[in-house]
Amino acid sequence: MDPFRHLRITIHNQSDYDLSNITARVSSGVDSFNTNNEGTIHTLKKGVASGEKMKFAPQLRLSGEASIYLEFTDSRGKIYTETACGYTEYLSGNSYVTVTNEKITVKEECM
Repeated sequence: MDPFRHLRITIHNQSDYDLSNITARVSSGVDSFNTNNEGTIHTLKKGVASGEKMKFAPQLRLSGEASIYLEFTDSRGKIYTETACGYTEYLSGNSYVTVTNEKITVKEECM
């Protein structure tokens, strides 16, 4: 793993439902999760269909330490919020998110 490569998030949708409204957010504290500061939110223009996999590098900025959250909606309208990186100082590394009908699994390799 290249520790200086920009953070990449891979979503593997193994569920029966399409995923849309995919957003990555920077949170450096409880209050900052709901802010709309420039550079703290990255919204994807396309979703991830059932059975598909997508990799993206969210264009985010941070100052200091933070967590990265991933929000998305399935085709039933259910909204999910998952921690893609529980701790990062550099917005680098990888996060692998696997969505099934039963659960969401996240493997973090963030720096």
